[in-house]
Amino acid sequence: MSLSRRFFLGVAATLTVSALASARPPNKQQCADAYTQAQILRTKDKLLLAKKQLEVCTDAACPGALRKDCTDWLAEVEQNLPLLAVDVVDTAGHTLSSAHVAIDGDTIANGQAVPVDPGPHSVQADAPGMVAGSQSIELAKGEKRRTTLTLAPQPSVELPPAVHRPVPVLPIVLAGVGAVGIGGFIGFGVAGNSKRAELDAAGCKPNCSPSDVDAIKTDYVIADVSLGIGVASLAVATVLFVLAASSPAKRETPSAWRSLTLAASPLPSGGGLVGVAGRFY
Repeated sequence: MSLSRRFFLGVAATLTVSALASARPPNKQQCADAYTQAQILRTKDKLLLAKKQLEVCTDAACPGALRKDCTDWLAEVEQNLPLLAVDVVDTAGHTLSSAHVAIDGDTIANGQAVPVDPGPHSVQADAPGMVAGSQSIELAKGEKRRTTLTLAPQPSVELPPAVHRPVPVLPIVLAGVGAVGIGGFIGFGVAGNSKRAELDAAGCKPNCSPSDVDAIKTDYVIADVSLGIGVASLAVATVLFVLAASSPAKRETPSAWRSLTLAASPLPSGGGLVGVAGRFY
């Protein structure tokens, strides 16, 4: 015989023995204990437990005197046991068949009347997609009550509307101007150095042509001006970008720029100037 089969046979045998033991009539000591416990439980209004004890001492195997008292007390307990039914519905009054209902933590069927002890009781109910509910109830001896517990649907979670932070146009423009300025500084600086190297190679110093010398000076002046404009533009762009990033987000407004012009103009002294011009709506 396999181990699993012997295990299941053992479990079946144990259950059979337990069932036979529970079916055996009580002995005199068990009758006397049930008689005593039933009286104590009745005085404490623990009627459900008292009923179980009385069902023991009313057995035919118990002595007649005990059995007579237990029979009278059992009828009295059954009469005094309150009945409570709980109907769980939604806000439209429809029965929630999927609701889980409990009285004092013990699960019952929705709408089912069950016996309970006299006194206070807590009713709880919940259902999928609904807000759980509870109710406190006080029942007197022999009272029969049907109560309704209404569950509301769970509120839908609404996400806050997306807030778009507008792209800071001016810092981007100034960053572009700064890049142009740095590029101009590098380009004119390299051009000036190249022309100077050519004059040095020609050996005309200090009698080089004034026009050649002025051309070199012009390249250096434009390079210096471009560097100043580039550094200043990048610095201002950085500050404006940081301020825009730290400011509260606002709703986007129609495009603020109508036109934008970037131009470089020569100076009378031979230098150059980079400028930005724009119009707003």
